[in-house]
Amino acid sequence: MKEATQFSHLTLRDRIQIQIGLETSKTVAEIADKIKFSRQRIYREIITNGLIKKKDSVNPLRRDCLSISHYPFVCNTCPKKTRCTMKGRYYYADHAHELASFRLRSSRSGSRLSNEQIAMINALVSPLLNVGQSIHHIYEDHKDKLPICERTLRNLVNHNELDAKNLSLRRTVGRKKVNRTQAKLLPFDPYLLYNRMYDDFLENEVARTWYVELDTVIGTIDSKKVLLTLYFPNIGFMFARLLPAKEANLVLAELQSLRTLIGPKRWQKFFPVILTDRGLEFNYLPQIEINQAGLKTTEVYFTDPYRSNQKARIESNHRLIRYVIPKGTSFDHLTQNDIDILFSNINGLRRLSLNNATPFELAKKTLGQTFLSLINIHYIPSKRIILKPSLFNKKATIV
Repeated sequence: MKEATQFSHLTLRDRIQIQIGLETSKTVAEIADKIKFSRQRIYREIITNGLIKKKDSVNPLRRDCLSISHYPFVCNTCPKKTRCTMKGRYYYADHAHELASFRLRSSRSGSRLSNEQIAMINALVSPLLNVGQSIHHIYEDHKDKLPICERTLRNLVNHNELDAKNLSLRRTVGRKKVNRTQAKLLPFDPYLLYNRMYDDFLENEVARTWYVELDTVIGTIDSKKVLLTLYFPNIGFMFARLLPAKEANLVLAELQSLRTLIGPKRWQKFFPVILTDRGLEFNYLPQIEINQAGLKTTEVYFTDPYRSNQKARIESNHRLIRYVIPKGTSFDHLTQNDIDILFSNINGLRRLSLNNATPFELAKKTLGQTFLSLINIHYIPSKRIILKPSLFNKKATIV
């Protein structure tokens, strides 16, 4: 079990499993077995990182709810929670993960030097920095007296632990401040990500042999139309559908329409696993997992936030789109036929990664000519391939 490796930390994936387990009345043993941590660790997690509500009430008679004194220790599924006047605890995966991450960062921040050591460093370094000497110069001249490395010395200055501030550093004041605060992904739905995170994708045996990556490409900020791109990593083949807007219901409707167009057998064969990011336009995507007969034919997974490398090949393939439709160009004047012409040219380009074969050739062998005809992707002779904005002026491109 992970608990045996004393320093293991719960991940967001683990915390989602805990929240769903609590809200579906699973025992602590079932949750512990699922995420491979001990029951005691689960207890500590719920109590330590749970959210206490009504804690600071001015009512002195308000008492703790009895349900938080024993497992499950939370009121998530209590039918009286909306009108209960007692103090209660709730477990939400995103809140728990944020709280634990903050605690972990805080415990590792700050200097480990004693006050006497910092005072000695300050007395030696600050006067020299204030007269214009560089940190590197100061360190090289006095490294036999300094109990730290040059990088730590620079950190002390940047963290305002010395009298001399980083305003004394000529190159520092000339740099723009980088905002490292990342926007929180909203809304957070643990049920959307339950068993659909990137780690779950890596454990899927079908995905190891065949899967499809999804993404969207936008034009200008004020343009409405967007591209929904579908990429087959095994054969380097990509096509796209032009959507009237970047909305979750339109993405779902387009995929349902595609499933009807190519037929349920081809859909189940060619789209067994779909991988995409956590953009809000994919919030309804799990609904495509179930077909019209109520059977599960597709599995959907989401990459981790800010990890474009987890579906890097579709991101890389998008650069071919920009050869023809540069960034800052609106898609509003384009039609689906224009997009089909574009991707017919893109898939006719020979790739070194495919042993100089073209994606069209591999797609014809793997997906079949019928599939290609249904999605309106056609063969383009090598000499007639155009990947410049002038492409749309060539009306006789498709043959």
